[in-house]
Amino acid sequence: MRTSLLLLIAALAAGCGDGRARTPGTGTATPRTNNTSNDAGVATGEHAARCNQACADSSGGPCSSNPVGNCNADCDTVTSALSASCASCVLARSGWTGDACTCYGEGCNLCGFSPGDNACSGAQPSDTCAVEDEVCEGYEWEKISSGPCKDICFAETPTDLPQTLSARCELLCRPSERACSGASTADCMTACMTQVSGLEGGCALCVIEQSAWSGRACTCDGPGCSLCRFGPSDSPCASSGPESTCAPEDEICDGMSFGSPVGECADLCGG
Repeated sequence: MRTSLLLLIAALAAGCGDGRARTPGTGTATPRTNNTSNDAGVATGEHAARCNQACADSSGGPCSSNPVGNCNADCDTVTSALSASCASCVLARSGWTGDACTCYGEGCNLCGFSPGDNACSGAQPSDTCAVEDEVCEGYEWEKISSGPCKDICFAETPTDLPQTLSARCELLCRPSERACSGASTADCMTACMTQVSGLEGGCALCVIEQSAWSGRACTCDGPGCSLCRFGPSDSPCASSGPESTCAPEDEICDGMSFGSPVGECADLCGG
C-alpha cells in the first residue's frame, strides 16, 4: 500500500504539519546527518548482487531521488563473512528510512517509513504536505546478533563471526541523528574499538549492534513539537499538544551509548 500511496506525491503542493525530524514552525523537513547511499558505485563483496538489489530504491519516495550515505559499500561491510542464508535474512529485513507524504484519510500527512510495518494516523482535511518536506534518513540494517536472523546467522558458528570490527565501528560511529552531527567520529571509533577489544567475533558484533547515539531531539508528533529521547532503546514519544514547542538548538547529544557483553549479548559472550 505504501508504494502506491507514495506515487501520489507528485500531485501534492502544500506544506505539512507532522514529521519526526523537521524544524518546528517552518513546515520544512530537516534532514538528519545520516549513515548510508546508492550513489557511489556498486557493491563488490561476496554478496554484491544482493546488496545492489537491496540498495536500489524504486518506491518513488525521497530515497529514490535523494539517497544519503553509501548503501552499497555499507552493505559489503554488513554482509561480510555471512552465509548466503544469513545475508538473505538480513537484507530482506533491511531498508531505507525517512519521511514521505502519505494521503491516508481526508488529507495528506508526512509519515515515517522504514522496514516493516509503518502505521500512520489518518489525515484530517486540513493536513497537507509537499515533496520538499520529505526526508531520506538513510538505510536501516537488520541486526545479525539478535532478532529473527540470529539463529540463521549463528547456526554453525555460535560465538565466532569474523567480520571486520573496525569497519563495523566506523559504520556505527557516523552520526545518524541531527543532534549528534557535530560529535567526534574519531573519539567514537577509539571508544568502540576499546569496547570490543578481546571479545570473540559474535560477541563483539552484538555489542556493536546494541550500541547507538543517544540524546534528545525535537520531534513533531501531533499539533506541537517536543524534545524526545533517542538511543539504543527508543521509546515512543507522547503526542505533542499545540502548546508544546522546541527548536534544533534545544537538542542534546549525550554521545554513543555502547552495548554490553551481558544482557542481550550474554549468550554470544559466554555470560
